[in-house]
Amino acid sequence: MQKIKKPSIRRKLSFLFIVILFVAKYSLNAQTYGTLPINEKFTGGLPVNWSTDPNGNGVVETRNESGSWPQFGTTTGPDGTSTGGNGLAFYNSATSASEDISSALLYLNLSGKSSVDLEFSVVDQGTGSGSPPHNPQMSIFFSDDGGSSFGLTPTIIPLNLSPHGDGFWNNININIDAIAAANGLNLSSTSVIKFSVNLKVKGIPVTPKNWGSVFVYMDNVLINGTPSCTDRTVSIASATPSVCINTSLTPIAHITTDVTDIVSETGLPPGVNSSYSGNEITLSGTPTS
Repeated sequence: MQKIKKPSIRRKLSFLFIVILFVAKYSLNAQTYGTLPINEKFTGGLPVNWSTDPNGNGVVETRNESGSWPQFGTTTGPDGTSTGGNGLAFYNSATSASEDISSALLYLNLSGKSSVDLEFSVVDQGTGSGSPPHNPQMSIFFSDDGGSSFGLTPTIIPLNLSPHGDGFWNNININIDAIAAANGLNLSSTSVIKFSVNLKVKGIPVTPKNWGSVFVYMDNVLINGTPSCTDRTVSIASATPSVCINTSLTPIAHITTDVTDIVSETGLPPGVNSSYSGNEITLSGTPTS
């Protein structure tokens, strides 16, 4: 008779160790999704529900915009708070002849929300008026699948066109519902807003200006939304019986959609009650008065 070789204790322990490593790695990589309202000033560094995606010589980091160059004036942000402190900076670490597009990603749980408004302050420095001049822009993309894919139609903000200009703060207001709808996407529990900054846009596709001293800052990120209203329906009554005192009522049923329970009831005669089961509301009982 052939003996079946049992796995050794060492093998079992090795397998267990691999499983533990997998679970630990998955836990460490799990993304945190913020909930509304959001009011971020970047005073404590980069929050856990943000990440950065620099490209080429691009850098994205929290930075004191009132410290060493560049320095900006102040403006009142969309939440009424003055700018001029820590912010999220986009810049190049060195000059480059190619376009550097770097991004910051904001992860949000927008499930059950509507009328989601994104507001923030933004300023650029170093756009100048050279030849060819810089025309940096910020593009706002949206994803409903945790950033695996983004809609192809962003909202684009030219940063140095009127009323935008070098060193001048501007307050931006964007409706996230509209971006999602334009891309056929939904406000989900794994929503991502991507702020992509192209520091080299200048209207001449193959000749970006070779200049690394371009800064774009954003601050005072404010996002609010309201609970969305589900379109619940109740069908017409299954019957319209005569109601007589001390006579059992023929049950009346209403078929429903997106209803889960009856929280309260009013207007029923004494002795008549309502019940809910399987998407159906039933009125039954014996009227007593």
